[in-house]
Amino acid sequence: MGSSAGSRTPTPITSSWSALAALGAGVKIAILAAGGDHHYDGTAWVACAGLAMTMVGFAVVDLVTPPMLFDIDVVLRAATAAAALVLIPLGFLR
Repeated sequence: MGSSAGSRTPTPITSSWSALAALGAGVKIAILAAGGDHHYDGTAWVACAGLAMTMVGFAVVDLVTPPMLFDIDVVLRAATAAAALVLIPLGFLR
């Protein structure tokens, strides 16, 4: 029973990998901006968005994995995601 690749629904694991890639891109852009390349000024929001997506993805994985439904790991990951989302507007400043 085969299915086409286009009909697949993303799982929390694949979403977490995508979020980690976005976080990595944000870190690279931040390094380039810190190195004096002014083309990347005002792009710190990419790292914040990548961090928020990563933490939400990991929190979802924790929520769907037994034995505990809601533990301290989920709370800390959700709090980190919320802090990253609050910092996104600051990433647009120069």
